[in-house]
Amino acid sequence: MHQSIAGVISTNTMATGYTGGTSTFPTELRIVVAGGEVLTVSRESQPDVFLAAAVSMGTIGVISQVTLRIEDQIKLRRYEELYTVNEVIELLPELHATHQQFSWVSSDALEASLVVWDSR
Repeated sequence: MHQSIAGVISTNTMATGYTGGTSTFPTELRIVVAGGEVLTVSRESQPDVFLAAAVSMGTIGVISQVTLRIEDQIKLRRYEELYTVNEVIELLPELHATHQQFSWVSSDALEASLVVWDSR
């Protein structure tokens, strides 16, 4: 499956970690709305439309151009641990605040959750 950068932004794919999700990286969006009008929006210019479009699932219009804030390449180390679901729920604030990104998958049959996180 392939997903465009506009699709990643409008669905906020990979939205974990202290750097924010992919919807936090655009600095400007060009959006074609239903009537054919083209809007260029940013946090400074029409911030309400910009913020809504960044997680709109396409309901505001089609994102036709994206300007992104970029960061230097970094080296991450991956960690994997098993926890109970309740432990994961307790850990969520810490995981979000301290790790580049994280995810988890729970298994009712095993009564466990695999938590995976990346750190600098």
